[in-house]
Amino acid sequence: MVEIKPNLKKDDILAYCRKCGRPYSEAFYLYTAEDRGKIFAAGLFEMHSDRVEAVLYDSSPPEDIYLFDGILRAALNYASGQGVQIGVIPDRFRQDNGAYFSRLTYPAEIEWNIVNFFSKYKTCRR
Repeated sequence: MVEIKPNLKKDDILAYCRKCGRPYSEAFYLYTAEDRGKIFAAGLFEMHSDRVEAVLYDSSPPEDIYLFDGILRAALNYASGQGVQIGVIPDRFRQDNGAYFSRLTYPAEIEWNIVNFFSKYKTCRR
């Protein structure tokens, strides 16, 4: 069974930081999609006191738009639960994942309010 869950293991986070060339810090966290303990998709995020930034999404084929959306939403919800109000999806992240964003309803702005996002952008669009 596929589970999307937080992964706070330092070694896993460090590996994904290396994939995107970012130096590891305690500000990073990872959300993963796992099946029987094997990671097949992951999203790396960097959280600060006032904002959370999507840094990297990595998945094994087949690429699944709902999995991508689920990981982003789970990670944003986690940050919101920690008191973070602003979500950030940088242009680079959007470019790297353009095939997903062309089929999803996400704010066009780089920075936006997470609570408003969840009330306005409820589902994927086809």
